[in-house]
Amino acid sequence: YPEAEPALISALRGDPSECVRIEAAKAFANGCCCSKKTMAALTLAINGGTKDGFPSEQSECGRALAYAALQVCV
Repeated sequence: YPEAEPALISALRGDPSECVRIEAAKAFANGCCCSKKTMAALTLAINGGTKDGFPSEQSECGRALAYAALQVCV
């Protein structure tokens, strides 16, 4: 499903609901879509970055799950 990666990145980085962002990070942690774009989005979530135009991740749980997902990717 090639459309899954951009949808999950958008959910991870831009959804206003913390629960949705957490579920997107969980999907990435299960080994879904480990590309350069995904790893960049996960890195921004972990570091609280805004380079992609989305707000910084404020949830510690969201950051922790993004970190776990990035470890799966590398």
